[in-house]
Amino acid sequence: MLMLAFTQVYHLDERSKMLSQTWGPRRQMNLLLDANSLVNAAFLERSWSRRAVDLARARKAQLLVSNVILDEARCTVRSATSGMIEQRDPWQAVETFCVAYAVATIFCGVHSSTSAIHRHDQHIELAARQVSAKTLTNDIELARALKKTELPACYPLELVSEYEPGSLRTRFFGERPTSNCGSLFFRGRPNGGSGQPDEILEPFSWPGFSVCYSYPAAEWRVIVNRKHIISAPHQLERGENLELGLSWTSSTMALRLGGNPHPFVENLASPIDVDFRQAFQLAAKYMGTIFLATMDNRTLGKGIWRKSLSDPPYSSPNPYDIDRAREAIRLFASSK
Repeated sequence: MLMLAFTQVYHLDERSKMLSQTWGPRRQMNLLLDANSLVNAAFLERSWSRRAVDLARARKAQLLVSNVILDEARCTVRSATSGMIEQRDPWQAVETFCVAYAVATIFCGVHSSTSAIHRHDQHIELAARQVSAKTLTNDIELARALKKTELPACYPLELVSEYEPGSLRTRFFGERPTSNCGSLFFRGRPNGGSGQPDEILEPFSWPGFSVCYSYPAAEWRVIVNRKHIISAPHQLERGENLELGLSWTSSTMALRLGGNPHPFVENLASPIDVDFRQAFQLAAKYMGTIFLATMDNRTLGKGIWRKSLSDPPYSSPNPYDIDRAREAIRLFASSK
């Protein structure tokens, strides 16, 4: 029964060839999911990919993949369970997702001799041109390349921001950190200080934990149980775009500020004594624009930080990246 529904949704018969040849521009949006967006949306309910797909579908967008994208996604799923004794076939989760979301398949080639896009992504360009689709991707390089060829592309965050802008400004996205390991990321544009004594800017806080900026002292502070762990000199200008990342393990803590290549690092004698399961406050003491705030129970390394600054405002650490999807795939495959 599942395969019958899967066939109907994917049009894996002679009609699909007609579909791929005659699907022209329509008033509704055609949204092409690349392989990572498809896998993340299928396995991670709280991912930005799933939220973007939910919002697009609610606005009657037609969700699409190509036969090559399906093959690529299948390889990602299979590789995640390499060496495992599977209790369940994880590809079933992708099939179920595609049925539930009425994802249609188009057929296209793999490579183009005239494309300026990297060879391994040319199949996405061919599919997008074939059906006049916007491509949903977390791949910064792919999004840039498609836009250079005048093909629309967007990050899941970009689509969420377009359809549901308030959600990015009022909540953290991601997994709660722990005392032993975690990271926070904030992007915004503060209005600037008003000149009041002891005025602070506090993007986020938990009971006993605060990341704040002191205007009189011109420094960022990380305060844990009233103890200053990090004090980082910084002149925050009025209207300056703020990009801030904090990362810690049981033995070190690092504060990163956009534009400064060197993090402020402090050693810890023991894990920080903070219960991150408690309610947090986002921008309790903050006047200005909030673009995005994320949290994670993993660290924020140099590579992720650099990538997060590469294409603002929508490039950022992704708490639900393909590594998290692989964990979910293995969990699915090991369950009965």
